[in-house]
Amino acid sequence: SLLVFAQQPTELALRGYSVIPEPRSVRLSPGHMVVDSTWTIDRGIVAATDIAVRSLASDLHTFQGLTLTAGPGARHVVRLSIKPGAVQTGAEPLVDKQAYRLVMENGRVEVIGNAAPGLFYGVQTLLQLFPPEIESKTKVQATWVAPCVQVVDYPRFAWRGLMLDSARHFWSVEQIKALLDTMATHKLNTFHWHLPDDQ
Repeated sequence: SLLVFAQQPTELALRGYSVIPEPRSVRLSPGHMVVDSTWTIDRGIVAATDIAVRSLASDLHTFQGLTLTAGPGARHVVRLSIKPGAVQTGAEPLVDKQAYRLVMENGRVEVIGNAAPGLFYGVQTLLQLFPPEIESKTKVQATWVAPCVQVVDYPRFAWRGLMLDSARHFWSVEQIKALLDTMATHKLNTFHWHLPDDQ
């Protein structure tokens, strides 16, 4: 027998957006934002934001041909920052290092992580809000539109893992790197590599 657990689609899903895994809290606002090469990335002075900056800038450049330079704040800015305890639900701050808050409204994008992992996952959610062509392996001429939204997210369980059994089926280095990239995109945080068999 097959058990099927039906769940009501969220407002985000009803408007045609797919964020995986589904965030804890989503509040949609009217309107949308168009991100183009006139935007800049402001990472402040925290060196720990570097990996998130590189992820955002390189993905937008590789797939869309957009070049978002890292620089001081401008009229259109993607602001990335790390503020321990800044992400909260209700009155209580979250201590989870993977927690983040994403705000897109009034011509600004802000991603705040409690720590570097949260900031990185917030950037992955931001990228998922763009059209599906974001995953194209060649540059796509398109208008990169995302909804005005506020997202607060953190994992329900600390271990979001995937196991790969390479003992009985060989994977190339390139395939494993692609798998790790896909895991990161979907906020999986633990790679369990099963190797200790005699095959």
